[in-house]
Amino acid sequence: MDANNVSVAIIGAGLSGLCAAIRLKEDVGITQFTIYEASEDVGGTWLHNQYPGCGCDVESHLYSFSFHPKPDWTCEYANQPEIRSYISSVTDSYNLRPHIRFRTRVVSLNWNPVSAHWRLKLSISDPTSHKISLVDTTASIVISAMGPLNVPAIPKNLDPKQFEGPIMHTAQWDTNVDLTGKKVAVVGNAASGAQVVGDIVEKVGQLVVFQRTPNWIVPRSNFKYPAWMMWVFRNVPLVQRIWRTLLFLRREVIFYNAFKPTNLLARLAAKQYRSLMKQSIPPHLRDTLIPNYAFGCKRVLVSSSYLPALTNPKTTLVTTSISHLTPKGLQLTDTTHIDADVVVLATGFDVQHLWRDTTITGTDNETLAEKWTRAKDSYKGLAIHGFPNFYTLLGPYSGLAHSSVISIVECQVNYIVQLVARQIATNTPALNVTRQAETDHVAFCEKGLEGSAWKTGGCKSWYIDSATGSPAALWPHTVSWFWWSTRKVDWTHHEPVMTAPRDTKFVHRSLTSLLALLVALTAAHSRSPALAKRVQEFVARLSNILLGR
Repeated sequence: MDANNVSVAIIGAGLSGLCAAIRLKEDVGITQFTIYEASEDVGGTWLHNQYPGCGCDVESHLYSFSFHPKPDWTCEYANQPEIRSYISSVTDSYNLRPHIRFRTRVVSLNWNPVSAHWRLKLSISDPTSHKISLVDTTASIVISAMGPLNVPAIPKNLDPKQFEGPIMHTAQWDTNVDLTGKKVAVVGNAASGAQVVGDIVEKVGQLVVFQRTPNWIVPRSNFKYPAWMMWVFRNVPLVQRIWRTLLFLRREVIFYNAFKPTNLLARLAAKQYRSLMKQSIPPHLRDTLIPNYAFGCKRVLVSSSYLPALTNPKTTLVTTSISHLTPKGLQLTDTTHIDADVVVLATGFDVQHLWRDTTITGTDNETLAEKWTRAKDSYKGLAIHGFPNFYTLLGPYSGLAHSSVISIVECQVNYIVQLVARQIATNTPALNVTRQAETDHVAFCEKGLEGSAWKTGGCKSWYIDSATGSPAALWPHTVSWFWWSTRKVDWTHHEPVMTAPRDTKFVHRSLTSLLALLVALTAAHSRSPALAKRVQEFVARLSNILLGR
């Protein structure tokens, strides 16, 4: 197994996929890698989410690669255009665009035990004709960087076809829709809903916000970096490194501990933020807008514009459940009808069915979806037993509620790079995480989640795995702990996968017959080069199947 001959397929051209490509290229010397991206450009979630007010709730200098810092972030919390620009600059800095296949979706992955390769079925959309073509290819190693937040969740009772006006999910924002002076209904009040509401309230004529559960909200200062600080960061890199470290440590020490309800710091944080929310909310709305569950049980919102928007005279807050959409608006369960010109669905993402649009079949002929129907088990969020040479980024038990997921991605990629380098050095065709290692890791994470706000906080959140009732989306400890656990590979947790023997007699007979067929047909149609070429392609494809390629 040589670095120049190892083929790697990376699914997704967001920050995670780009990180994997860069480290494989820079650290291992792998040049045969392809990034398959369903969209027309890089960016992942930062390409898809273009709604008004879209931005990051983690500090800019922390929400970026440690190996590719950006000294000129304009403000404390970057907005979507600036983050997308950063991603584009990273892509170009490492010359990754030649390796990216845009408008290409991976439909299925099938493990071939004979060749120890993955067979990929690709759906390619032509940018001009928009026709879809299906293509088969193979890869030695597959890295899924699709992320958990890529499939919009549309409630079943909110059929967009029932509403005659513009209706859009925040992850599918139509920039051609003008909200000026319109009556806009925003369904959902989590991160995207809060950002949209805070941004459009002054533009719209009327705003109706539908809230199911109140959220904890902490103020967002978002100061702008002055030119002199940018100059210092650019010319004295150590200063920027120290700044990033301070931001990191603040989240590691303060924010992490704030999510342990029995912790003194958690009680102080809840008391402080409850007091701050009371100061921003009129008395008659406090019971409606201040949560009665533990601080951190759901993702904490970082906003200084959402609560003022809710108290704006233009805004109506509705807590009654929605029955269904009508041509003119929304019908509530108490028979009230709310008229609307535009409906915005800030209803989050389907995290219960990760990567549902890609069928992934492993060694036991079981799909990943079938395995995760029982429980979303994984090893460090990066490997899954029964799926050799298949790695994931931000898989189960590796998400964060208190810090930057970019840090987790870098740790996972570092671990994967070590695995791949060892495979090349030892000429090992395939590695599979052991069942025991996966089981032990899940048990370790579950023990860590005990007593946390995410598990015992008394709320419903997208962190929770519907199959087990546990917040399997999250890593229960600090980023520092995760870094320590992934800095070196524990080789007892990984085992080589034996390739299945070929039925050589059958293969040879079949290839001989195919060769005879090719010669006969080519001779018969020598006056039709196009037909002869198609016959050759058909025989080559069939040969690959027989040889297990």
